[in-house]
Amino acid sequence: MRVILFFLKCIVGILATVGLFIVGGAALLFYFAGEVGDLAPEVEEEKPLLLTLDLSDRVIERSSGERWLRALTQEGEPIVLREAVAALERAAADPQVEGIVAHLGRGDAGLAQIQELREAIVAFRASGKPAFAFAETFGEAGDGMAHYYLASAFEEVWIQPSASFNVAGYRLAQPYLRDLFDEIGVLPRFDQRKEYKGIASTLIEREQPEAVRRNLTQLVDSMLERSIADIAAARGLSPAAVRGAIDRAPLSAAEAQQSGLVDGTTYWDIFIEAIEARISRDYEQRALQTYASETAPEVPEESGLQIAYIVARGPIVLGPGQDSPFNGGSEITSDRLTNALSSAVEEDAVKAIVLRIDSPGGSYVASDAIWREVVRARDAGKPVVVSMGNVAASGGYFIAAPADRIIAQPGTITGSIGVAGGKFVIEDLLDDVGVSIGSVQAGDNADFYAPDSDFTAQQYAKLQSQLDAIYEDFTAKVAEGRQMTRSQVEQVAGGRVWTGEDALSAGLVDQLGGIDSALDYARNAAGIGIDDPYSIQPWPKPKDPWEKLLEDFSGAPFASMARLEAALGAWLLLAEELDRKPGSAVLLDRRLEPLSR
Repeated sequence: MRVILFFLKCIVGILATVGLFIVGGAALLFYFAGEVGDLAPEVEEEKPLLLTLDLSDRVIERSSGERWLRALTQEGEPIVLREAVAALERAAADPQVEGIVAHLGRGDAGLAQIQELREAIVAFRASGKPAFAFAETFGEAGDGMAHYYLASAFEEVWIQPSASFNVAGYRLAQPYLRDLFDEIGVLPRFDQRKEYKGIASTLIEREQPEAVRRNLTQLVDSMLERSIADIAAARGLSPAAVRGAIDRAPLSAAEAQQSGLVDGTTYWDIFIEAIEARISRDYEQRALQTYASETAPEVPEESGLQIAYIVARGPIVLGPGQDSPFNGGSEITSDRLTNALSSAVEEDAVKAIVLRIDSPGGSYVASDAIWREVVRARDAGKPVVVSMGNVAASGGYFIAAPADRIIAQPGTITGSIGVAGGKFVIEDLLDDVGVSIGSVQAGDNADFYAPDSDFTAQQYAKLQSQLDAIYEDFTAKVAEGRQMTRSQVEQVAGGRVWTGEDALSAGLVDQLGGIDSALDYARNAAGIGIDDPYSIQPWPKPKDPWEKLLEDFSGAPFASMARLEAALGAWLLLAEELDRKPGSAVLLDRRLEPLSR
């Protein structure tokens, strides 16, 4: 064993040394490149730029080591939403930029992210510069609604002649697993507060409850109504005409053109040649994310007024979590987020905080710890503005509630003010497979969450009291944060989910808009004038990826296995559910995750 450990340590040491040589070599390379650059002749005038946008590169919420990893593996660099929106604003005023072309119909992005990009494209077009969209198909054997919704903001939309125009609306499907659990000998012992919560229903019911059906129907209807209105306005059609085409979908490419939803059919190479002819200048294509990084203004590190920009993305979990250059930030860990909020409060230069939330929720205890830090920031006199992404539900809304201002996109899934909890009992399953559990315990309820035995009557009563207490706390904190009465909160709680547009009417958000709206409000709330020098600081400041890589290899070599974790995610989730810990994932609404992609 000692030989093996020695061998592994040698490998770690070699990797760390190689990393140091790479870092040092890169530093020398940049130094000598700069020296040579000083002697080099002046560069010729740069060509005009045609920016390109391709959602197959994937839209993410924050810059991370994942971008660095994808660059190494020669995958497309992901699109950081805030950077892309800011880049489009700069491009509108940049005389070098001729226009933008989007290659759509592939890749994932949530509805709120689509709306944010859509608003940025509309603003870009207001500068008078052209914007064109092309897709081989919109939803071949799948859903093309969100991609076409984005495409409709462009001046022209073209598709391949063989395209399937599957722009047919929004659908949310839920599996109900009780019959399966009965078949394999698993007893789901869960409950929820209240009837609209839904997540426990998927485990304990055999079909969708009527209350859940009504709520989710309202959700998808609201999404479709907003999309139809925006598409109709952009394409110069009536909402009735757009709805009629959607209800007839899937359409052929010719039918989509006849309906006025696209401008023509062609192939990508012909499309690009036509764009070249229309621009009639010798230009260079450049990906939007490349242009964003090349033209990003320098962010001062220390001095000056600052707005801290904190991204909270993924399920909310208790503890420190792991951070590495390979990890795109797929979960919200309570320690990291509370530390980020606390350090922003303590930093004198930080005058306001923008908290970007994209989360279906998670641990109640973790959510409550984060809630407390938001309250502390607000009480310290530093405005906290929440910008909601695709989802801010359950625990995701819990941590948003005390903010000074909550801003959401019309399509942001909002609310789900409710709670669920319990455990799976696998006693019959173990008997069927010939497994017996031998256990001892000291304490009457040491087996409270043990999966090999059911709750006793007293334990089940205790579970009910816990759910009541959490729901009471949740609604009380929403009432306090939103300055509503408990009765008003109850009318919009009960586990209901809303679109951001409906949540505005319900009093759960303050205005509709994106990240820029949140940053503008934060600047004004902090008393920073529009001409005052200030910076928007990603918070906490990200570590250099090479530095973090060396830390991981020298201290925790398995900390960077986020991709393995993702591959095993379903099994890890099942293991968590079968061995549930107190307080784990009780403010969670996983049924909404398909709509967040």
